[in-house]
Amino acid sequence: MRFPDPEIAALRKQLSDVFDSSFSIGIVVKPEKKVAFSWCGIVDTATLDDLKKNIFDLYPQYAHDDYLEIFVYNGQPKPELIRDNEDLRKILKVAKTTSKARLTISLETPTKSFSLWKFKDVCAEYNLSLSADPGLDVLPAFTDIEATPLVSEVQKKMQAQLLDEVESMVDVLSLLGANEATRSMIVGAFLVKATRLFKEDLVLAAQRNLSGRRGNGEVDFSVHSRKNDNLTLGVTEVKREDFKQGVAQNIVQLESALTTAKKRKRSPTDVDGDEEESMKTRSYGIVTDAEKWLFLECTLHEDESVTYRMSELDRSINYKTNWLDEAKYVLERLVWLWSRMVDEMPARDSYSRKLSSSPSNKRINIKAADNGTDDGVDDIEGNEEEGDEADEQPAVLEAVLDDVDLDQRLEKNEQALRQAMKTITRAQADIHMLRLEQLRRRAMLAKSK
Repeated sequence: MRFPDPEIAALRKQLSDVFDSSFSIGIVVKPEKKVAFSWCGIVDTATLDDLKKNIFDLYPQYAHDDYLEIFVYNGQPKPELIRDNEDLRKILKVAKTTSKARLTISLETPTKSFSLWKFKDVCAEYNLSLSADPGLDVLPAFTDIEATPLVSEVQKKMQAQLLDEVESMVDVLSLLGANEATRSMIVGAFLVKATRLFKEDLVLAAQRNLSGRRGNGEVDFSVHSRKNDNLTLGVTEVKREDFKQGVAQNIVQLESALTTAKKRKRSPTDVDGDEEESMKTRSYGIVTDAEKWLFLECTLHEDESVTYRMSELDRSINYKTNWLDEAKYVLERLVWLWSRMVDEMPARDSYSRKLSSSPSNKRINIKAADNGTDDGVDDIEGNEEEGDEADEQPAVLEAVLDDVDLDQRLEKNEQALRQAMKTITRAQADIHMLRLEQLRRRAMLAKSK
């Protein structure tokens, strides 16, 4: 049994196209100007996300920066922004055509550093006040702050441990004029004990990078969902004295905690009147010098506007006097605030899933031939439901190399397939294997006849 010559030629051309569209290029990241990593793939299926994953392995500080911009230096006076997959593929095609061995890029975050935000600028940005010197009272009061009585054995144990740890630090640390690093040690003790009471649901991080549509940078402390640490539920800013500056930073940080996920594009399967239910999501903040404590709440509304509430706790901690009761007072309210974060997790998790959701994965169905008839390659159906990417998938290939006996072609087919699988996507490889199996069935049918 032999394939017609035209079919052999067509299949050989398709296999050749697979290798002709592959690339292997060194990525140089400015300002180091050294090859950071080698990147291989297929030009027509390369994605910006794939490039970012390679970058994040070497530059983990950008891993949570959803607003990262990648610029490529291609000999033009100004570097070119890689906006999407189409831009990237055009660049790769040019590099392949011109036999470029290296591609030089730079990484930039367009948003403003949290530390650069001033309170009057924040008030203008969020329509809180147009005054040249606004006060903290422009923020609506966070009126429903409550205390959680610490009555269980575990809660009492955490409270006792906190008081012992803080007492040890007060004995050895000079808090008079202490800098933010020293104050952070005491603040951290409070936050650790509050988080331990919710250790099944929450984790605490220090100096973690956060980015959003208006700001970026490291935050002193942040609280995250244990199941999904990309969900930032709370942010604490430690200040030595400038509370207005601290509140300004925390306002932008809390919005960033809510806007790190990209907005989901409307898929082709969405129909009018079938929109998903909208919801409000919240994040919670603290600004403190370890003595005075301010609590903030940020609400992201359906129209993506944000509103804030803020209140200072009625009691502060004076570590020069009998401070134990004040420390208990603060801890009870921290535990209440942490419970609000836990309550917020279902809404945040649901919102995050909707933002990152895409149409259902590709499904491949095989119609097996059980009647002894030829079940040719047309019996494989690729139901592609991968949104905009589906149209960009290259044709599925069969690597039939020579017009010789079928068994010999199958052997060469398999060898070529294993080589091709090193560079093609998993989905393509699966389809290759399915087609190879069908060719084997053809051979068996031919021999039986």
